[in-house]
Amino acid sequence: MTRKSRIKLEYLLDSLRLLLAEEEDEEVVDINLLNSGDIEVKGYKRVCVMIITIPFIFVMVLFQLPFLLISNLVILIKAIIYGIPIQIVYPIIGAAKEVDRVDNNIKIEIRHKEHPPPHFHVIIDNEDCSFDIITGSRLKGIFTQKKYYKRIDRWFIKNRKILIRFWNETRPSDCPVGHISDYGKY
Repeated sequence: MTRKSRIKLEYLLDSLRLLLAEEEDEEVVDINLLNSGDIEVKGYKRVCVMIITIPFIFVMVLFQLPFLLISNLVILIKAIIYGIPIQIVYPIIGAAKEVDRVDNNIKIEIRHKEHPPPHFHVIIDNEDCSFDIITGSRLKGIFTQKKYYKRIDRWFIKNRKILIRFWNETRPSDCPVGHISDYGKY
C-alpha cells in the first residue's frame, strides 16, 4: 500500500471513528443490557430490544456517514482525477494527535496543552521519548535500541513543516507555548 493511499485510508478511518464515538455518546441503551436480550424498565421486562435498536443504529450510521464524508470524497476524487496534491487535515480525537507512523512501529504524536518548548513525542514499544520541533534534538527519554534515532532524524528533516502545522492546529487558546512560525520561532 502506498503512503498516499495509507494516509487517505487512515483519514477515512478517523472520520468513521469520530462518527461512531458521537453515536455512542448519544446512545441511551447500555450495550451490556443489549447482549442479555431483555431490560427491566420500572419493573417491566422489555424483551427483544436488541432486534429493534441494532438495525436503528445501523441505519442512522449508514445515512449520516455519507453526509459527513462527501466533502472529503470530493477532495479525494479531484486529487485522483486531476493529480492535485492535497493536504489532509485530520480531525482531533482524544488527548493526543497521531502525526505519522514510521515503519509501522514508530508512532509520532503531538499532545494538547503541552509545556514549553514545542516538542513531539515518539513512542516505540511503550517507550516514550520527546524531541524538540525546532531543532529535532532529544529532550527527554531514552530508547533502549539506538537504531531508531537515525530513522527519527531522517523523518524529522523531511517532515518538519508538517510537525509545525500540526503543533499550530492542536494548540488551545490557553496554551503557554502558542504557535510556531514556519521558521521555527515561537
